[in-house]
Amino acid sequence: MKALLAAALLFAAPYIQTFEVRVVNLDVIVTDPDGKSVQGLSKSDFEIRDEGRVQEISNFSEYVGGNAVTAVNVVPDAAPVEAPKPLPRKFIFVIDDMALHPVVADKLGRQAIELVKTSMRPGDEGMILTPTNKNRVLLPYTSDRDSVIRGIEHQIRALAFHANTRQGMESRQFQRTVMGAELDMEAASYAKRYADLVGRRVKGFVGELQAVVNASAEVEGKKVMVIVSNSLTSEPGKEAFRFVSAMGPKAQPNDTSTRTLFSEGQKQGMSAPWIDLRPMIAEVGRSAAANGMTIYCLAPDNASLSTNTTGDDTTAPVMPPSFVHGIADGTIDTFNTLTTATGGRYLRGDGVIADLFQQVSSDLRAYYSLGYHAPDGESGKPRTITVRVKGHPELTVRTRRETERKTPTKEMESRVLATLMFPNDRNELGIEATTGRVVRERDAVVVPVQIRVPLSRLTFLPDGDKYRGSFTVTYAASTERGDFGAGDQREQVLEVAAAQLEAAKKKFFTFETNLRVPTGKLTISVGVLDPLSRLSAFQTMSVDVK
Repeated sequence: MKALLAAALLFAAPYIQTFEVRVVNLDVIVTDPDGKSVQGLSKSDFEIRDEGRVQEISNFSEYVGGNAVTAVNVVPDAAPVEAPKPLPRKFIFVIDDMALHPVVADKLGRQAIELVKTSMRPGDEGMILTPTNKNRVLLPYTSDRDSVIRGIEHQIRALAFHANTRQGMESRQFQRTVMGAELDMEAASYAKRYADLVGRRVKGFVGELQAVVNASAEVEGKKVMVIVSNSLTSEPGKEAFRFVSAMGPKAQPNDTSTRTLFSEGQKQGMSAPWIDLRPMIAEVGRSAAANGMTIYCLAPDNASLSTNTTGDDTTAPVMPPSFVHGIADGTIDTFNTLTTATGGRYLRGDGVIADLFQQVSSDLRAYYSLGYHAPDGESGKPRTITVRVKGHPELTVRTRRETERKTPTKEMESRVLATLMFPNDRNELGIEATTGRVVRERDAVVVPVQIRVPLSRLTFLPDGDKYRGSFTVTYAASTERGDFGAGDQREQVLEVAAAQLEAAKKKFFTFETNLRVPTGKLTISVGVLDPLSRLSAFQTMSVDVK
């Protein structure tokens, strides 16, 4: 038997032709200028465009109060068909580590609980996530409404005047150090340190959102995610450099001021000294839209940065309004990206908490379901969708903005990333994955990973006097701090002489690789895919890298 790397593969694979008829389903919410839902529209009232081209609506249903009131198909002269009953729904509450005034926390808790009581039907499931806490999945999916309510109550109580949040401590520590800086370059180093710290926290949060979205890909039914955060900024750390820049020059005559570096660098289009998470956030929105998830976001006021009441630390400075507004604006930028892509809404401030949850409840009570046959297109490329009500420009239509048919490679990356939070016990290929002894190199820590794949589970196709098959291995890892790494994919091609095929199927192929990882407790996920049969296998391992 001869093993070849995919990069060195120089043969023509057998021709395999497949046909796929894919229907894109859209949940559509229509409101009038006052924000009230519009009911009673028909299929002929709607227009769907995919990449600018009008599409024929293949199925249409209207749901009011969770029940179908009408359904039609496009068969000429056919009687209206009975609309399918709505599938069980998923409610995902993502509650960040925040400092809220007790009155605000109480209002938030009451509104979230009211949504569960009024909208969560028998068979629906709820989940509570706290991405920046050690126990990230506070409550796994459950159909027990009382458990969801207790979980919300528990988490909300922890937010009342909880000023010692990671985000609050990061900001106050930055201000203490930067105010004592004697030179601009010293202040810039403090800003960079702050940006790195905040960037790691926010990137971990976004990575966990991506994992949750990916895990929902194979779940049917309506999926609603409600994110509550006041520090999920799209460019974490940007507020620190703006703050330093606005302080004025502290440099001595021969020093270059941070203010000049910042302003001139921005004018010339130089790369920013903070991390830009906008592409990563946009990908979360695209994935959520493709998976039929609607995202709603709420940004309460940031109590931890507008007060110096911090538990044992009563001397903490109050952050200037420009700094607080920078964080708030970056958070809204994130929320706008997520909600626009999925057809949800975002609201900002303590006075709109009830409005946000009432919007979610209203959207669940009355909506339209439209479907069309997806036109042929390149896999892995997002396609823009627009929906409008013909002849009524005054009506607002909310639905997801894109659809995407993922390539097998991208789909596997998404599924492996999801297993970091939601282990997948699927093992259709019968793999065995283990980690070896950690090796310390000069500039990295390396964890050997070994995967045994039974050849009897792989698909081999004939090619002359040989048979060829292959599999891909995808890795992902996360740390206790919430850092995510994903998308490391390797391919192995196998070549077996025809006379040896039956004997080979009784053996295992051992695939080994080395992963460069940070120190600490890690979760490593492995996914193996046979691209011919589309059979897959997953395994998750825990490693303590000291």
